[in-house]
Amino acid sequence: MEGRIKNLKEYKEFRKIFEIFKYYPFYEAWKEQDFKDEFSYLKNNGEIFGWYLNNEEIIGLVSLIYGAKPSHPVSFSNPDKMMYLSDIAVLDKYRGQGVGSNLLDFAINYTNLLKYYEAMYLRTNLNGSMSEGIARSRGFEIIRNNNKIITEEVSFPRTNQDISETDTRKFLFKRF
Repeated sequence: MEGRIKNLKEYKEFRKIFEIFKYYPFYEAWKEQDFKDEFSYLKNNGEIFGWYLNNEEIIGLVSLIYGAKPSHPVSFSNPDKMMYLSDIAVLDKYRGQGVGSNLLDFAINYTNLLKYYEAMYLRTNLNGSMSEGIARSRGFEIIRNNNKIITEEVSFPRTNQDISETDTRKFLFKRF
């Protein structure tokens, strides 16, 4: 798909993409302040890059956090030399067209260009996801401790009461 990746600067562009988390399959009950807080956190602790069509319409994003998040149950010998891939999000009608793969490739290449980070890690659903498949194809491996997958329980209020508010996530890692 034709387009380009550039630094996402505008809240309204971020908000347009993050809106997807309110609907299938996520059904997360985001409030306006939640979107603002997340945008601020990502901008203050890392970078957000958007995928823009040639008409400058944003259709996806990738967000990176400099350093390992202390709240995650994974430990690294040099946490400041880790890049945390926080999100890859693509508007529904553009999924399956290589946008997410290109955003992941960009994130890996960008991190390598910085010549500081030793590795990148991300968090995904325990039972697999599209992002896990893309990451595994790029050399990411599941993080284990004593052969047991390291997991984390995360909770989100839901707009669909049939979906549990708690998800189990696992972590994947790629060394540079």
